Amino acid sequence: MFISAVTLSLAPIVSLLIVNLAFGVMTKAAPQLNIFSIGFSIAQVMGLLIIWITLDNFTAHFETQWFRAEQFMCELLNICS
Repeated sequence: MFISAVTLSLAPIVSLLIVNLAFGVMTKAAPQLNIFSIGFSIAQVMGLLIIWITLDNFTAHFETQWFRAEQFMCELLNICS
């Protein structure tokens, strides 16, 4: 279950890391511009956009994990045929 959670959350985490690194480079290149004043809202929008893009894959992944959990519970309770 932990591996599934990491797999689902990896795309937003990596994309937000890239966005924050880009903000850091822009701030270092042009210190007179206050990038971080708008950076938080842009990071939120990018995070929601990435989650929206990966949401299509979430349903298939969730169904697979649900089936695996059912199988595990059946094996645990010894009720599967």
